[in-house]
Amino acid sequence: MELEINREITGFINLKEGKGKRKVNDKGRTGMTKINDKGKKMTIVEYYGRGNIMVKFEGEDHLVKSTYALFEKAYIQSYIDSLKYGHGILGDEHMGDKDTKQFDSYKCWSSMLERCYCKQTKAEYPTYVEVTCCDSWLYYTNFKKWYDENIYYIEGQKMQLEKDILHKNNKIYSPDTCVFVPQRINNIFLKRGAERGKYPIGVGFEKRNPNKKYIATCHDSSGKSIRVGGYCTAEEAFYDGYKPFKENVIKEIADEYKDRIPVILYDAMYNYKVDIED
Repeated sequence: MELEINREITGFINLKEGKGKRKVNDKGRTGMTKINDKGKKMTIVEYYGRGNIMVKFEGEDHLVKSTYALFEKAYIQSYIDSLKYGHGILGDEHMGDKDTKQFDSYKCWSSMLERCYCKQTKAEYPTYVEVTCCDSWLYYTNFKKWYDENIYYIEGQKMQLEKDILHKNNKIYSPDTCVFVPQRINNIFLKRGAERGKYPIGVGFEKRNPNKKYIATCHDSSGKSIRVGGYCTAEEAFYDGYKPFKENVIKEIADEYKDRIPVILYDAMYNYKVDIED
């Protein structure tokens, strides 16, 4: 992929020389060039001391903040060369703290990009084949800002980034389509098509009952598997049995979490419709 840096999306703009910085004697280092370990030509365009320089790479319009020591060793990389899964740009953000522990926002961003762009992951999980990410979230800076503004916590629950509860069957991770969801809620929307067989979701066949051979089963709000009833056809088992029972379970759990989840998630759960293709 050949990625263009969109300044309006990223905010990675060229800083005006000396803006907000104290000028120092650069000892002739401004304008120095070197070839980095990737074979790219880089130039020091702003120098505020050995620990604070701005480097521009030939053919790229953004600046990279670094140190003169790394410049001397040619270890500085452009944002393009350090793409996460071939797409994600870390920029000048840190991925962790001083103890090298990764930020939760970075781990979430990295996992999202893996689902979108890792060939091995897509091969193992076919539901990710068409999944992608909006341009804005390719930049960690933008994703981190959204993460910090939208993350919330529920005791005893792992929070997960979800893209297709607000917009069913959505394939794009973006600020407009995603919401953080406690794991328990997320689990009720999981689809296991490979395990279903030839009948609709929630429907099975029972030979011992000649009149109502198709049964509908569903987990209730406590997680217990419930036999909803027996039906003459698979379609009746789904539409008259599984579908209304499942939708009611989703509403029950939404009410249970009402004061702890975003209103947008609560509303989406109450309006969620179970389809026979699920």
